[in-house]
Amino acid sequence: MDKDDFVTFLDDYLNKHKRASAFVPGAEAFVDQAYAAYLENAPKNKKTWIAEYLQDKFVFSEQPPRWQGEPDWPFFQGQPMVFLHQFSLGLECAKSLQGAFPMGDTLYVFGSKNPPNPTEGQTWETIYRMLGQDNDGGYTEHLKYARED
Repeated sequence: MDKDDFVTFLDDYLNKHKRASAFVPGAEAFVDQAYAAYLENAPKNKKTWIAEYLQDKFVFSEQPPRWQGEPDWPFFQGQPMVFLHQFSLGLECAKSLQGAFPMGDTLYVFGSKNPPNPTEGQTWETIYRMLGQDNDGGYTEHLKYARED
């Protein structure tokens, strides 16, 4: 299987089984690693192989994300981040919030170690990313925050 066919196969599997996509910013290194592992293993049954390869990837704390639009699972240093939580700023939110935030947006919180796979005894820090999708079209925005010093 050439790389283009592999990426399509991987993306189809991620969409159906992991609520993720191979076509999001930051996924390139992960896709390259997966393709190299596929070539190295030359599996007879590619569906079984991909299920086993991805078994411990795209993990979540309680439930996988329920995307409003296309899946946009973020990556950090070539690895899928851990999905922690999502919440919606529903139209039923307190009236005091209305006008302060776009009502109806869904926010997704992800985390990762930095580095993602520290060796024993190596120090690491926690990295968080938050994504927002609007409920109209599912447009995804990687949210930024201002740091106060």
